[in-house]
Amino acid sequence: LSLSLSLLRLVSSRLASRLVSLSSRVSSLSASLASCLSLSLSRLVSLSLSLSRVSSLSLSLSLSLSRLVSLSLSLASRLSLSLASLLSLSLSLCLSRSRPVSLSSRRSRVSSLS
Repeated sequence: LSLSLSLLRLVSSRLASRLVSLSSRVSSLSASLASCLSLSLSRLVSLSLSLSRVSSLSLSLSLSLSRLVSLSLSLASRLSLSLASLLSLSLSLCLSRSRPVSLSSRRSRVSSLS
């Protein structure tokens, strides 16, 4: 009986030591997995922040481009209106200059005929 009890104690002590070593290995593995997960989560958070910054920058750029387009369109319309007014003024000046010449030529023709 004493031999069997000593054998049981030896086996139980060995099993206990093995269980302790296994539990330590499992705890170290779980700690390494937790550190890897925390690192990946921090990287994902940093990537999401950078993507949000890029999206906000792209939105601001699109808004500025739309403002520039609207300003260029308004400037183009104003320039076209000013060019149209200048053309109408030049045409009116040309017409006003050509009318007296035609009237004077008619008068000279009438006086030469008489």
